[in-house]
Formats: sequence, C-alpha cells, structure tokens
Amino acid sequence: MPKIRGQYRFSDHFRINKPQSQLDFVDIPLDTDVSLYLDPYALSVSGNDWLRECGNIVVNFFDYFLSVIRKGDEIAAMKVIANLHEPNDIHLGVSLGRPSGRGWGGKQALQLYETLKESSAVKSGLLKDLSDIELLMPGIGSDKISDLTANVIRGELVAYTEEQCQLYSIPTERINSGLYWDPESKQWSSHYADLPVYRDARVVLVPKEAVRVRLIPDYEEFYNRFVLDFLSAEHLRRL
Repeated sequence: MPKIRGQYRFSDHFRINKPQSQLDFVDIPLDTDVSLYLDPYALSVSGNDWLRECGNIVVNFFDYFLSVIRKGDEIAAMKVIANLHEPNDIHLGVSLGRPSGRGWGGKQALQLYETLKESSAVKSGLLKDLSDIELLMPGIGSDKISDLTANVIRGELVAYTEEQCQLYSIPTERINSGLYWDPESKQWSSHYADLPVYRDARVVLVPKEAVRVRLIPDYEEFYNRFVLDFLSAEHLRRL
C-alpha cells in the first residue's frame, strides 16, 4: 500500500486496471476523502435519466420536510432531519484523515428546524428559499449540502455500486445498505445489499457526472426550472 495518504484508491485495492478517465465512478481514496461534492442542482439538470431521478428524490425529501414543518409537526420534522449522518462510505468531502465527518448533529438539526420554521421557505412554500440556509446558519456549506444529498439518494447509489461491482467482478459482502430516503413511503429505509468492503466498512460508489469541485449556488434556478416542473407533473399524475 502506498505510504502517502490518499494515494491508495478503490481501483488499487480491487485491482481494476483502468485509469480514472476510463471509469464511470469516482475512483475514491480509501483512507481519506476527496474534495468533491454531490450537487443536487447538477443532478436535476443532468442529461442522464438516472441522475435526474436522483434529483427527483432530493426534491421529494425537501417537499415532505417543508410540509411537516409548515404543519408545525416538530416530531415528524426531527425524525426526518435526525437521520442525516456523515456519509463516510462515499469518501467525498473535506476529511484530512480517515473519514470521520461531523454530520448533522442533534443541536444543528434542531437549529435547522427552528430556522426553517421561521423562514420564508415555510411561510411562502417556495423551495428556493432554502438557499438562505447557508447564510442563516454558519457551518452549513458545500460539505453539509453534499452530505444531505448523499444520505437522501444512498439507495440509488447502492444500486449503482452493485452494478459496477458486477461489471468489474469486484468481491462483495451482503451487508446493510445504510439509511436512504424512500420517496414512496416518505420515510427513511434500508435493506441488505451486495457491497464492497474495506477495513470492515462498506464502500459506496458515486458516478463522476454527479459530483462537482464546488456546488452550483443558483438554487433559485434549481427551483424555477426543475422543482416546479417536477411538482406540477406529480400533481397531474395524481389527478
């Protein structure tokens, strides 16, 4: 194993003899994180149907989260936000050593709830107002937004990882997938999946197309061009 932290990558450990340019997924370092972020806006505008579906799941999550806040249901809101943990299995973010991020702690989850309860995001019903979170709450930046996105779409990322492991004949173990958002039941769920394991911890792969060096900040465009269309289509589907 290379001595310099960060040089021992997924392809090294599982002996995939291909450079990053020939891989569909991010060839993550296994002993630390890489400074890339999952961008919910990038998902929504992707030309890839699967990535856009991931974007739909993110919208579904926020739509439900705001709805329970708007109803004043603090218990339901905290159940939603309390399950946002540091997604160490994807190895994206800003950790300098072994992935061990801060995640969304109980204090910060409560702060997020209190902030949104009093914000225009709930009073107006406009998802675009969630772009104010980073300004209203110090410490909510690209890493936390990326972590939230990873938690919400983990179910899709797990399925993607299983496909890539089959493609490259990567050995896997039958282990828990970790929590992900189920858009049908509108609650957190998990299941057993066949995933690669490194140092007794699952590894979840992320497509290169889903990540950015920095997040696209135009959440108003995200709302106007994507969220409204999605919610309108959902309304028509239910008629």
